[in-house]
Amino acid sequence: MIRLGDAVATGQVLARLEASELELQVELAQSVLELKQAELAQLQEGPSETELAAAQASCEAAVANYEKLRAGPSSEGIAIAEADLAKAAIALERAQAAYDAASRRPDIGQRPEPLQLDWAQIDYWQAKAAYELAIGGPDKAALKQAESLVAAARARLEVLRGNAQGRGIQPAQADVIRAQMGLAAAERELEQAILRAPFAGTITSVA
Repeated sequence: MIRLGDAVATGQVLARLEASELELQVELAQSVLELKQAELAQLQEGPSETELAAAQASCEAAVANYEKLRAGPSSEGIAIAEADLAKAAIALERAQAAYDAASRRPDIGQRPEPLQLDWAQIDYWQAKAAYELAIGGPDKAALKQAESLVAAARARLEVLRGNAQGRGIQPAQADVIRAQMGLAAAERELEQAILRAPFAGTITSVA
């Protein structure tokens, strides 16, 4: 602590203002700079062949899935679903007939078993739902989602290709310069919170 009569050297710290917020700003600016430097280094290195191949494969798979949904079910798929529905309908009729026959039995204490009929009904409903889905064409929500996935996959592939050609390096270098300037400004503000002696001498007053 500086008192009256103390001798001080040029640049010696005389007082410090509350600077916790300014110190936090410096730390944040330093983190931003490190992040931008890492991004620049990654761009300069460029994507690997494995990354490019994976992005290309992902894009092709997304396009194939979209085209499949847009085309709708094949005639073979519809035929299979129709056949499954017919078999389920026959099985349901037989289960219903067996249940009705058991219900008419005069034997005392004999009750029809509904389990087989229940399973036959479930199988029929499932087969009917599959058939209706097959002939109903592509679902609009699923088609929209598949289209979005194609757009995202293509965008990622283009970014990686651009990085491989160095197109993103110049903007990244500009980001690093801006981050350096931000750090310098934060450090200046922090430095201004410290009062230093402008020249060597003796303290004659404390305000």
